[in-house]
Amino acid sequence: MSSDSRRRLGAITALVAGLFVGLTLLPFPVTGPIGHSLGQALWRVLGAGALGIPLLGIGLALAGFERLGTLDMKRSAFLIVGLSILLPYLTGVIFHVTVADLDTDRFLGRMVGVVPGFFAVQLPKGIGVAGAVLAGFLALCALTLATFAWHPLQRLERQPDEPAGTAKTLKADGARSEKAEGKRKAKEGPEPAEDSVRAREELRATKAENKTDAKADGRSAKGRPAKKPEPRRAPGEKDLGPVWDVELLAAPRTKGIDAAGS
Repeated sequence: MSSDSRRRLGAITALVAGLFVGLTLLPFPVTGPIGHSLGQALWRVLGAGALGIPLLGIGLALAGFERLGTLDMKRSAFLIVGLSILLPYLTGVIFHVTVADLDTDRFLGRMVGVVPGFFAVQLPKGIGVAGAVLAGFLALCALTLATFAWHPLQRLERQPDEPAGTAKTLKADGARSEKAEGKRKAKEGPEPAEDSVRAREELRATKAENKTDAKADGRSAKGRPAKKPEPRRAPGEKDLGPVWDVELLAAPRTKGIDAAGS
């Protein structure tokens, strides 16, 4: 038989056994005298924790059928058996179960059971009720951590991507920053659309290119001598020379003119 077949057979066996034990815990004998005696003994020893045995069978079956994720059959059995003892123990400590309750088979003693009730009676004598409750809580955390790596105080742990500091402080800082950002956006007005922003950037780039070309043309024009524009003449018009020639003019007199002699 292969390992998978043995695993499936073990899961089916655990399911059948759990259902049978669950039937023995019923108040009427549907499992015969043997089953009825077994159920009475379980109620006496484990109290309400005896209900964990049918759950144990169902849990083992689900684990064998690979319905519990990473929780295998061994860890499932350890978890359910531990809870079957811890929960009645905590019940007995909180409601102050006594030896008389356990011996006379009262309702509280029947719910707690002999084994969990023994610890529920003896531990508070040494460390008090508060210490016994804290011890039970510690045992519960150890049980859950050993089986599926979880504990009741999981929310108090700092996440890997969370900076140091309390969660309340981080939330308050985030709320203040969001509020300040909202006020800033309200003052600035609505942000421009993406298309308008792109159009403005393109217009700025075009203006910058035009300015660069104009500066280059100005530098090239300064390097070359300026040419005077040629006068335009109508068709058939003659080229007119200057009205007078400087060489035909007489030189100015160098001697003074006597106004009286003239």
